[in-house]
Amino acid sequence: MPDAKLDARVVLGVITRPHGVRGEVRAHRFNPASTLLLELRSAFVGAEDSAVRMSIESARPMGEADVLRLAGVGTREAAEALRGREIAVPRSELPEPEEGEYYHADLLGMQVHEAGASLGEVVAVIAQPSVDVLRIRTASGFLEIPILEPYVVGVDATARLIEVAHLGDFEPEPS
Repeated sequence: MPDAKLDARVVLGVITRPHGVRGEVRAHRFNPASTLLLELRSAFVGAEDSAVRMSIESARPMGEADVLRLAGVGTREAAEALRGREIAVPRSELPEPEEGEYYHADLLGMQVHEAGASLGEVVAVIAQPSVDVLRIRTASGFLEIPILEPYVVGVDATARLIEVAHLGDFEPEPS
């Protein structure tokens, strides 16, 4: 039986607009430092329930975006029709992270503990301009914690557990 977590799609970016008149699209990368969109040969384009696997014929960086030529998209109008569509790949197609690194998608659903006591579950990872934040569902509401020391002190991907500390400055928002 395939591992559903590895088959889950990870959204890498979104098509923002056409580029030129020959069907290329500009894609915003959710991780500005990543070159993964430039290295892919294909990706799913669209919402998860209606995404279509499309071949990527060429890709090049352009400032903080990437310009992609997708198979079957040959006009500005066809590229315009893709505006706002997500670009995703199955988790199993991503390179394995280095020791001590992890994909944000892997954090979803992890249990969060403070001083060994269960605090809640990660329901989202939010990219803020200055720091990424864990959104945790707790018994008393939602808590948002920066993914930084001294707040996140450990991530155990195997145990699916995140240890946090120093949360005195954070108050949950009611659910």
